[in-house]
Amino acid sequence: PLRAQEPAADQGEALSVWVDLDAMRQGSVGARLISAAKQLVENEIARKGKGEITLEKIGETLGFDPFEDLQAVTFGIVRPGSPEKGMQLTLQLRETTGNIEGLLLALPEYDSEEKGALTVHSFQLPDKPSLRVYATFVDGPRGSKRIVASLDEEALSPAVENDPRTAGASSAETFAHVQLNRLDGLKIGKGPQQNIAKLVTRIAFDAEEPGDEFALKLTMEASSDRQAEQLQQLAQGMLAMVNLAKDMEDADKEVKLLAKVLNKSSVTREGSQVALSLRVASDMVIEFLRKEARLPL
Repeated sequence: PLRAQEPAADQGEALSVWVDLDAMRQGSVGARLISAAKQLVENEIARKGKGEITLEKIGETLGFDPFEDLQAVTFGIVRPGSPEKGMQLTLQLRETTGNIEGLLLALPEYDSEEKGALTVHSFQLPDKPSLRVYATFVDGPRGSKRIVASLDEEALSPAVENDPRTAGASSAETFAHVQLNRLDGLKIGKGPQQNIAKLVTRIAFDAEEPGDEFALKLTMEASSDRQAEQLQQLAQGMLAMVNLAKDMEDADKEVKLLAKVLNKSSVTREGSQVALSLRVASDMVIEFLRKEARLPL
Protein backbone atom coordinates (compact mmCIF):
# COMPACT_ATOMS: atom_id res chain seq x y z
CA PRO A 1 0.00 0.00 0.00
CA LEU A 2 0.96 3.62 -0.46
CA ARG A 3 2.47 5.29 2.59
CA ALA A 4 1.17 8.60 3.95
CA GLN A 5 2.91 11.60 2.44
CA GLU A 6 3.11 15.32 3.15
CA PRO A 7 1.00 17.27 0.63
CA ALA A 8 3.35 20.22 0.17
CA ALA A 9 5.54 20.01 -2.93
CA ASP A 10 8.71 20.76 -1.00
CA GLN A 11 8.01 18.31 1.84
CA GLY A 12 8.16 14.53 1.97
CA GLU A 13 9.98 12.33 -0.52
CA ALA A 14 9.32 12.28 -4.25
CA LEU A 15 10.97 8.86 -4.37
CA SER A 16 11.51 6.42 -1.51
CA VAL A 17 13.14 2.99 -1.63
CA TRP A 18 13.22 0.52 1.26
CA VAL A 19 14.87 -2.92 1.27
CA ASP A 20 14.91 -5.29 4.25
CA LEU A 21 17.89 -7.53 3.54
CA ASP A 22 17.23 -9.76 6.55
CA ALA A 23 13.72 -10.52 5.25
CA MET A 24 15.13 -10.96 1.75
CA ARG A 25 17.59 -13.59 2.99
CA GLN A 26 14.70 -15.74 4.25
CA GLY A 27 13.27 -16.40 0.78
CA SER A 28 14.76 -18.57 -1.96
CA VAL A 29 14.58 -15.82 -4.61
CA GLY A 30 15.81 -13.11 -2.24
CA ALA A 31 18.72 -15.18 -0.91
CA ARG A 32 19.81 -16.06 -4.43
CA LEU A 33 19.62 -12.42 -5.55
CA ILE A 34 21.90 -11.36 -2.68
CA SER A 35 24.30 -14.20 -3.48
CA ALA A 36 24.29 -13.23 -7.17
CA ALA A 37 24.93 -9.58 -6.31
CA LYS A 38 27.89 -10.61 -4.16
CA GLN A 39 29.33 -12.72 -6.95
CA LEU A 40 28.91 -9.92 -9.52
CA VAL A 41 30.62 -7.44 -7.17
CA GLU A 42 33.47 -9.89 -6.56
CA ASN A 43 33.90 -10.36 -10.32
CA GLU A 44 33.93 -6.60 -10.94
CA ILE A 45 36.45 -6.00 -8.13
CA ALA A 46 38.67 -8.76 -9.49
CA ARG A 47 38.45 -7.28 -12.99
CA LYS A 48 39.33 -3.74 -11.91
CA GLY A 49 41.73 -4.68 -9.12
CA LYS A 50 43.58 -7.26 -11.19
CA GLY A 51 43.52 -9.69 -8.27
CA GLU A 52 45.17 -7.33 -5.81
CA ILE A 53 41.88 -6.16 -4.29
CA THR A 54 39.21 -8.56 -3.05
CA LEU A 55 35.81 -8.16 -1.42
CA GLU A 56 37.27 -9.77 1.69
CA LYS A 57 39.99 -7.11 1.89
CA ILE A 58 37.41 -4.36 1.40
CA GLY A 59 35.40 -5.87 4.27
CA GLU A 60 38.50 -5.82 6.47
CA THR A 61 39.00 -2.12 5.63
CA LEU A 62 35.37 -1.27 6.39
CA GLY A 63 35.34 -3.39 9.53
CA PHE A 64 32.21 -5.32 8.53
CA ASP A 65 30.91 -7.54 5.73
CA PRO A 66 28.36 -5.51 3.71
CA PHE A 67 26.71 -8.69 2.44
CA GLU A 68 26.30 -10.20 5.91
CA ASP A 69 26.08 -7.34 8.41
CA LEU A 70 23.79 -4.97 6.50
CA GLN A 71 20.19 -5.51 7.67
CA ALA A 72 18.16 -2.86 5.87
CA VAL A 73 18.54 0.14 3.55
CA THR A 74 16.34 3.16 2.94
CA PHE A 75 16.90 5.78 0.26
CA GLY A 76 14.90 8.91 -0.45
CA ILE A 77 14.92 11.92 -2.77
CA VAL A 78 12.78 15.01 -2.21
CA ARG A 79 13.45 16.59 -5.60
CA PRO A 80 14.66 14.20 -8.33
CA GLY A 81 15.98 17.10 -10.42
CA SER A 82 17.88 18.55 -7.45
CA PRO A 83 19.34 15.65 -5.41
CA GLU A 84 21.09 18.08 -3.07
CA LYS A 85 17.64 19.07 -1.77
CA GLY A 86 17.11 16.35 0.77
CA MET A 87 18.57 13.17 -0.70
CA GLN A 88 19.21 10.76 2.16
CA LEU A 89 20.43 7.23 2.83
CA THR A 90 20.09 5.06 5.94
CA LEU A 91 22.05 1.85 6.53
CA GLN A 92 20.95 -0.46 9.34
CA LEU A 93 23.80 -2.68 10.56
CA ARG A 94 23.95 -5.41 13.18
CA GLU A 95 26.35 -4.59 16.01
CA THR A 96 29.02 -2.40 14.46
CA THR A 97 29.63 0.36 11.93
CA GLY A 98 33.15 -0.98 11.62
CA ASN A 99 35.84 1.52 10.75
CA ILE A 100 33.57 3.92 8.85
CA GLU A 101 33.64 6.70 11.44
CA GLY A 102 37.44 6.63 11.51
CA LEU A 103 37.77 6.42 7.73
CA LEU A 104 35.79 9.66 7.39
CA LEU A 105 38.88 11.50 8.66
CA ALA A 106 40.61 10.74 5.36
CA LEU A 107 37.91 12.43 3.23
CA PRO A 108 38.27 15.94 1.73
CA GLU A 109 37.25 18.91 3.91
CA TYR A 110 36.16 16.66 6.79
CA ASP A 111 34.52 18.32 9.79
CA SER A 112 32.33 17.30 12.74
CA GLU A 113 29.96 19.15 15.04
CA GLU A 114 27.95 18.21 18.11
CA LYS A 115 24.24 18.94 17.61
CA GLY A 116 22.27 17.89 20.66
CA ALA A 117 22.60 14.14 21.07
CA LEU A 118 24.02 13.76 17.56
CA THR A 119 27.56 14.07 16.26
CA VAL A 120 27.23 15.32 12.69
CA HIS A 121 30.14 14.48 10.40
CA SER A 122 30.51 16.25 7.05
CA PHE A 123 32.81 16.03 4.05
CA GLN A 124 33.01 16.88 0.36
CA LEU A 125 32.31 14.29 -2.29
CA PRO A 126 35.70 13.55 -3.91
CA ASP A 127 34.30 13.63 -7.46
CA LYS A 128 31.83 16.48 -6.81
CA PRO A 129 33.40 19.04 -4.47
CA SER A 130 30.35 21.31 -4.76
CA LEU A 131 28.30 18.74 -2.81
CA ARG A 132 28.72 18.12 0.91
CA VAL A 133 27.61 14.96 2.70
CA TYR A 134 26.33 15.03 6.29
CA ALA A 135 26.30 11.82 8.31
CA THR A 136 25.63 10.63 11.83
CA PHE A 137 25.92 7.30 13.66
CA VAL A 138 23.02 6.12 15.81
CA ASP A 139 22.71 3.33 18.38
CA GLY A 140 19.65 1.18 17.79
CA PRO A 141 17.82 -1.43 19.87
CA ARG A 142 19.58 -4.60 20.99
CA GLY A 143 23.02 -3.18 20.24
CA SER A 144 22.35 -2.53 16.55
CA LYS A 145 23.96 0.40 14.72
CA ARG A 146 22.70 2.79 12.09
CA ILE A 147 24.39 5.18 9.64
CA VAL A 148 22.28 8.09 8.39
CA ALA A 149 23.62 10.29 5.58
CA SER A 150 22.14 13.18 3.61
CA LEU A 151 23.09 16.01 1.27
CA ASP A 152 20.85 18.26 3.36
CA GLU A 153 21.96 18.68 6.98
CA GLU A 154 18.45 19.53 8.18
CA ALA A 155 17.13 16.22 6.81
CA LEU A 156 19.31 14.20 9.20
CA SER A 157 17.23 14.58 12.37
CA PRO A 158 13.91 13.38 10.82
CA ALA A 159 15.71 10.45 9.18
CA VAL A 160 17.21 9.37 12.50
CA GLU A 161 13.69 8.84 13.89
CA ASN A 162 12.78 6.29 11.19
CA ASP A 163 13.69 2.65 11.78
CA PRO A 164 14.78 1.26 8.38
CA ARG A 165 13.91 -2.28 9.46
CA THR A 166 10.19 -1.46 9.53
CA ALA A 167 9.96 1.66 7.34
CA GLY A 168 8.32 -0.08 4.39
CA ALA A 169 6.99 -3.35 5.78
CA SER A 170 3.35 -4.12 5.04
CA SER A 171 3.75 -7.74 6.22
CA ALA A 172 6.41 -9.94 7.81
CA GLU A 173 7.40 -11.29 4.38
CA THR A 174 7.73 -7.89 2.67
CA PHE A 175 11.35 -7.21 1.76
CA ALA A 176 11.09 -4.26 -0.64
CA HIS A 177 8.94 -1.17 -1.10
CA VAL A 178 9.43 1.48 -3.79
CA GLN A 179 7.16 4.51 -3.84
CA LEU A 180 6.99 7.37 -6.31
CA ASN A 181 5.00 10.30 -4.96
CA ARG A 182 5.56 12.68 -7.85
CA LEU A 183 5.26 11.61 -11.48
CA ASP A 184 5.95 15.03 -12.97
CA GLY A 185 9.28 15.14 -14.75
CA LEU A 186 9.19 11.47 -15.76
CA LYS A 187 9.69 10.70 -19.44
CA ILE A 188 6.48 8.77 -20.05
CA GLY A 189 6.39 9.01 -23.83
CA LYS A 190 3.33 9.14 -26.05
CA GLY A 191 0.69 6.45 -26.35
CA PRO A 192 -1.59 4.58 -23.90
CA GLN A 193 0.96 4.94 -21.09
CA GLN A 194 0.61 8.72 -21.33
CA ASN A 195 -3.16 8.46 -20.83
CA ILE A 196 -2.66 6.27 -17.77
CA ALA A 197 -0.03 8.62 -16.33
CA LYS A 198 -2.52 11.49 -16.48
CA LEU A 199 -4.77 9.66 -14.02
CA VAL A 200 -2.10 8.39 -11.62
CA THR A 201 -0.81 10.71 -8.88
CA ARG A 202 1.28 8.19 -6.91
CA ILE A 203 2.55 4.69 -7.48
CA ALA A 204 4.17 1.99 -5.33
CA PHE A 205 5.72 -1.46 -5.75
CA ASP A 206 5.93 -4.08 -2.99
CA ALA A 207 7.78 -7.40 -3.12
CA GLU A 208 7.54 -10.30 -0.70
CA GLU A 209 8.19 -14.02 -0.65
CA PRO A 210 5.63 -15.93 1.39
CA GLY A 211 6.46 -19.63 1.48
CA ASP A 212 7.46 -20.96 -1.94
CA GLU A 213 5.88 -18.09 -3.88
CA PHE A 214 7.18 -14.71 -5.03
CA ALA A 215 4.60 -11.92 -4.79
CA LEU A 216 4.53 -8.48 -6.40
CA LYS A 217 2.01 -5.73 -5.81
CA LEU A 218 1.57 -2.58 -7.87
CA THR A 219 -0.52 0.13 -6.21
CA MET A 220 -1.69 3.21 -8.09
CA GLU A 221 -3.46 6.21 -6.62
CA ALA A 222 -5.72 8.34 -8.81
CA SER A 223 -7.02 11.86 -8.25
CA SER A 224 -10.54 10.57 -7.62
CA ASP A 225 -12.47 7.37 -6.93
CA ARG A 226 -13.99 7.57 -10.41
CA GLN A 227 -10.59 7.70 -12.10
CA ALA A 228 -9.45 4.82 -9.89
CA GLU A 229 -12.42 2.79 -11.11
CA GLN A 230 -11.33 3.54 -14.68
CA LEU A 231 -7.83 2.25 -13.91
CA GLN A 232 -9.33 -0.86 -12.30
CA GLN A 233 -11.38 -1.57 -15.43
CA LEU A 234 -8.28 -1.15 -17.61
CA ALA A 235 -6.26 -3.60 -15.51
CA GLN A 236 -9.06 -6.17 -15.44
CA GLY A 237 -9.54 -5.83 -19.20
CA MET A 238 -5.84 -6.33 -19.92
CA LEU A 239 -5.72 -9.46 -17.76
CA ALA A 240 -8.73 -10.85 -19.64
CA MET A 241 -7.08 -10.06 -23.00
CA VAL A 242 -3.92 -11.98 -22.05
CA ASN A 243 -6.02 -14.93 -20.90
CA LEU A 244 -7.89 -14.88 -24.21
CA ALA A 245 -4.75 -14.55 -26.33
CA LYS A 246 -3.03 -17.58 -24.77
CA ASP A 247 -5.80 -19.89 -26.04
CA MET A 248 -5.42 -18.79 -29.67
CA GLU A 249 -3.73 -21.21 -32.08
CA ASP A 250 -1.02 -18.73 -33.07
CA ALA A 251 -0.21 -17.66 -29.48
CA ASP A 252 3.58 -17.39 -29.10
CA LYS A 253 5.59 -18.56 -26.10
CA GLU A 254 5.89 -15.02 -24.71
CA VAL A 255 2.10 -14.70 -24.46
CA LYS A 256 1.80 -18.13 -22.85
CA LEU A 257 4.54 -17.27 -20.36
CA LEU A 258 2.82 -13.98 -19.51
CA ALA A 259 -0.48 -15.80 -19.00
CA LYS A 260 1.26 -18.27 -16.69
CA VAL A 261 2.79 -15.42 -14.68
CA LEU A 262 -0.58 -13.69 -14.40
CA ASN A 263 -2.44 -16.88 -13.51
CA LYS A 264 -2.58 -15.93 -9.81
CA SER A 265 -3.26 -12.23 -10.26
CA SER A 266 -6.01 -10.00 -8.93
CA VAL A 267 -7.14 -6.39 -9.21
CA THR A 268 -8.72 -4.64 -6.24
CA ARG A 269 -9.76 -1.08 -5.51
CA GLU A 270 -10.14 0.80 -2.24
CA GLY A 271 -11.28 4.36 -2.73
CA SER A 272 -8.83 6.12 -5.02
CA GLN A 273 -6.23 3.34 -4.84
CA VAL A 274 -6.04 0.41 -7.26
CA ALA A 275 -3.83 -2.61 -6.58
CA LEU A 276 -2.65 -5.25 -9.04
CA SER A 277 -1.29 -8.29 -7.18
CA LEU A 278 0.35 -11.38 -8.62
CA ARG A 279 1.95 -14.51 -7.19
CA VAL A 280 4.39 -16.75 -9.02
CA ALA A 281 6.19 -19.90 -7.89
CA SER A 282 9.66 -18.94 -6.62
CA ASP A 283 11.25 -21.69 -8.75
CA MET A 284 9.71 -20.12 -11.86
CA VAL A 285 11.15 -16.70 -10.99
CA ILE A 286 14.60 -18.17 -10.37
CA GLU A 287 14.54 -20.01 -13.71
CA PHE A 288 13.44 -16.85 -15.52
CA LEU A 289 16.23 -14.76 -13.96
CA ARG A 290 18.79 -17.42 -14.87
CA LYS A 291 17.76 -17.62 -18.52
CA GLU A 292 16.57 -14.11 -19.36
CA ALA A 293 18.60 -11.91 -16.98
CA ARG A 294 21.58 -14.31 -17.05
CA LEU A 295 22.08 -13.95 -13.31
CA PRO A 296 24.31 -16.49 -11.52
CA LEU A 297 21.51 -17.93 -9.36
